[in-house]
Formats: sequence, C-alpha cells, structure tokens
Amino acid sequence: DDHCCQVSLTEAGRLFLKQPSILHKRSSLLQQRVEALQALPGLGQQRAVEVVPAFPALLNLQPAVLQDRWQLLQQAAATSPRWQQQLAAMPPATVAAVLVLRCSRYSRLQQVAASGQQARRTMRGLLCMSDDAYQAFVDKHLQQQPAATAAGAAAAVAESELVGLAARTGTL
Repeated sequence: DDHCCQVSLTEAGRLFLKQPSILHKRSSLLQQRVEALQALPGLGQQRAVEVVPAFPALLNLQPAVLQDRWQLLQQAAATSPRWQQQLAAMPPATVAAVLVLRCSRYSRLQQVAASGQQARRTMRGLLCMSDDAYQAFVDKHLQQQPAATAAGAAAAVAESELVGLAARTGTL
C-alpha cells in the first residue's frame, strides 16, 4: 500500500528540520528505508511508520543494519518474559532511539541475559546508560556470576583430583 509511506508536507518539513541530511536522499531510497522498517517482524506497520518522525536519523541507516539491530533486540527479548513485554510495548520514539545506537551497545543485552540478570534493568536502560554507569552495573551485578562459576569450577577440579587420588591409593 503506497500511501502508508506518504507523509504530509507539514510532517515532511518537521522530518527535514530534525534530520536535514535526508533532504539529500532520493525519495525512492527513503521509501525503501521506511519499507525496511515496516518489514521488521514484530514491529508492526503502525509503529514502524511512527518511528520515523520520532527519530528521522533512522532513515540514514542501511536496511541490513536495521534488520540486524532489530534481530538482536528480539533475541535478547526472547531470554526474558519481562524483556519480551518491554519490546512489544516499546513506544515508537524509544524503538527509534535504541535502533540508532552503536552496535556495541547491543552486546550489553547479551551479557546481561547470559548472566540471568534481566530483572535488574530494562532493555532501554541497558542500551542507553553511559559506559561508566554500565561498567558500574557490571562490576556490581555481573562480576559476581563469573566468580561463583570460577569457584564452582575450582571445587569440581579439586573434587576430581581427590577422587583420582582416592582411586589410585585404593581409599575409594
């Protein structure tokens, strides 16, 4: 449906004021990028159209980049019912704000999910917090996990060595 991608002159003016660089892009390219947003599974047609006025800089991203970032969000959300609800209910402006973040920010979601700490922060909160704040969060909540795992691994090795020693000495 072609007119789902059309905007009024007033709305176009607002988009250009927010993101002047889109003035230099072909209309066919802009339409392709809006269609790429609409094709993101789970985003929904309406929310996809609403993210552009919220953050026109999205139109500067390649469709493959949008697809990759959206897929990372979906994969992270799949690790937690809470995060699934957050992604499904995320307002268009928030979706837009997180989709334009550096790709390196998305590894935060994977790191938190791998440690099972999704309840401690929202997806948006993790993605948007400063690097210093995120490092403090990691130091406080995520470093304990590897230490416990390391202690468990050390205990398992010690137990294995004791079992081996007992077997060799016939005390088993």
